[in-house]
Amino acid sequence: MKELKDELERVTAEKDALKDELERVIAAKDALLTAQSAANGADELNAVTRKEFDDLSKQLAEMNEKISSLETIIRNDMEEVEQTVFVKTVDIEEELKQLGASIDATYKLRDEVADMKVYLKAKVEPLDERLSSLGAMVRNDVEELEKKFTRRLAATNDDVDLLMEKVEMTRSANIDRHDFAKELELAGDADDLLDKENSKALAGENHELLMMHGKTPKNYKTPNNKATVNTPRQSPGYSAPTKCSTLRGDQRLKSVLATSSEQNSSVSSTLKYNTHSTKQA
Repeated sequence: MKELKDELERVTAEKDALKDELERVIAAKDALLTAQSAANGADELNAVTRKEFDDLSKQLAEMNEKISSLETIIRNDMEEVEQTVFVKTVDIEEELKQLGASIDATYKLRDEVADMKVYLKAKVEPLDERLSSLGAMVRNDVEELEKKFTRRLAATNDDVDLLMEKVEMTRSANIDRHDFAKELELAGDADDLLDKENSKALAGENHELLMMHGKTPKNYKTPNNKATVNTPRQSPGYSAPTKCSTLRGDQRLKSVLATSSEQNSSVSSTLKYNTHSTKQA
């Protein structure tokens, strides 16, 4: 496109130069004709002038032909260029329309996004405030629950320690009671043995007294016949000689049982108090 334009400018400049030369030649011809007319008989000058004029006319005709050919070429090229430019212009205009539509859609989308931001901000800000308030409430509730749980745990630990002490005391009391029961059992066996010894001694004394008075005891037989002799407990007016030791054992047993009952009552009341305090907490 630029080359064609440069060529057109060059041809136009040459055409202008030829026109200037033609005008100069015509002026010279006119001058010569004037001189010829004035000279009346300058045939040689006329002939030279005519020859130069013919040569210049021929050159001018050739130059005009060249100019016409160049003008045709340039006109065709210009039409082709104009057609190309027109097509390109139409394409560019279509692209510009599409670009404008895209820009309009972009601006519309930007406006919609801005409106959505405003809408979301209006919706989110109350939610943020509510979430902050709920978070503060939850934190306060959690702290309060932690404090209550800590107090309840401390109270429960104290109750458990007290209960363990009571259980240990009860277990010790039960062990003491069990040991004392064994002692009582051994004491009872000793009392039975002592009763048997006393019975044997009393039986021997009664036998000797009866024999001294010439009487035979009731149901008495010799040892060889293996008969059973009445025991002192079956004899009239008998009183056991071991009541003192048995009484002491009974009193000790009652004392232990009373102590164990008091401890059990204390443990029961402690358990009731712990249950009541736990329910209140």
